[in-house]
Amino acid sequence: MIERLGNGAFSICEWLARLAVINMFWILFTAAGLGLFGWAPATAAACTVMRSAFLNGGLADQDTRSVFREFKSVFQNEFVQANIVGFLLLWGSALLILSGWAMAAMEVPLLPRLLLIGTASLFALVFLLIFPVRTHLETSIRASIQYSLMIGLANLPSVFLVLLSVALMLMLFIMIPGVLVFYGVSLPVAAVMYMSLRIFSKTGLKTVSN
Repeated sequence: MIERLGNGAFSICEWLARLAVINMFWILFTAAGLGLFGWAPATAAACTVMRSAFLNGGLADQDTRSVFREFKSVFQNEFVQANIVGFLLLWGSALLILSGWAMAAMEVPLLPRLLLIGTASLFALVFLLIFPVRTHLETSIRASIQYSLMIGLANLPSVFLVLLSVALMLMLFIMIPGVLVFYGVSLPVAAVMYMSLRIFSKTGLKTVSN
């Protein structure tokens, strides 16, 4: 019993160490892309590393060099496509925020407000799932958006759990800002990728080769 608890604690520590390394890689590669052009391919790379870890025994079995090589390879190969996705997400977010501000400043009927809420909800599904979908299926951007919407709408309870877990992590980061440096991206990505893989398995989506 004590040995099993010790092994479990050691495994958790290894995971936390690897997550900190991946977070460091994300920061470095985002900086290499001058921030604006780096965050999306770095996120795609983090998703790919997490997917490989969950499908192949966990991060504890992967050394830092192999993780770096995979991260760098995905960052380079996905740089253009991931940035297109990233700019679409940023543009959509800005448009929704500006629309919300405009409606709040004016007396707008209920129907446009409901339409905006519905559009924002669908956009949130795409924002949450598009990187895991692209990582898992390696499909086009348009198809990734369609899959994200279909998968999200068909698995709303699971998506809600993902959103809840991310919200709890954000609360943790607010309460303990120092954690943000080590796990600000890698921990949410791990949670989203883990739940996404469960959803993909449930829906029978075919995986790409590792």
